[in-house]
Amino acid sequence: MIGKGTETTLPAPPPLARRSGRRPRADGENTRARVVQAAVECILEKGYYQASSNDIARRAGVTWGTIQYQFESREGLLLEVLNTAWNELHEQIRSAQINGATLEERLESLLEVLATHYSRPDHLAHLQILLDLNQDPRSSATAKEAVAFHGAELNRLWLPLFQQVLGDMASDHELALYLFLTARGYLTGNLIASSISETPDDAAQRQMLVSGMAMVVRQRKRQGR
Repeated sequence: MIGKGTETTLPAPPPLARRSGRRPRADGENTRARVVQAAVECILEKGYYQASSNDIARRAGVTWGTIQYQFESREGLLLEVLNTAWNELHEQIRSAQINGATLEERLESLLEVLATHYSRPDHLAHLQILLDLNQDPRSSATAKEAVAFHGAELNRLWLPLFQQVLGDMASDHELALYLFLTARGYLTGNLIASSISETPDDAAQRQMLVSGMAMVVRQRKRQGR
């Protein structure tokens, strides 16, 4: 069980192949960050397959040669997009705080924290990258390893928050996983819907979702799980 105040040490994504024997350019980190953001924006605007390397380079204000220098290939760039998102999420969770005196209030607070990741448009770009790298037979072993890492570790990344929501019941990993998958599915579904057309206010559905999750928690507690 994860105790209060305990900081969970999480593994880092598989390291990307980097060119050796070259000193990084003085503005290398700024350039990398700009290109990573340009890649996300291009995918969201044009779609994964239409977001060409040249489009990304133009949006970032660099040449394709610069992208090759920094990332070696389009695949290397896409892996860096995933790893950047992973590191940002890790830091976000490290500082996240669940508030609320009642179970329902804490579950609502959990939804708000999860929404900072799963309600962001960038999440749609990350999903497209993960799905394509996993399915494309041309993906390298490094890409496959990265996809497997993100799939295996993402659920565990959120576990520290469930101690704040569930207290002693956080040791019920099936329950914690259920709450995570339910909340993630709801938020991701809303994000996809809002990217297609305007969506109505979902306050009533959100309240029912929270009530349903709270009911499951209390049922598990009565069962002594």
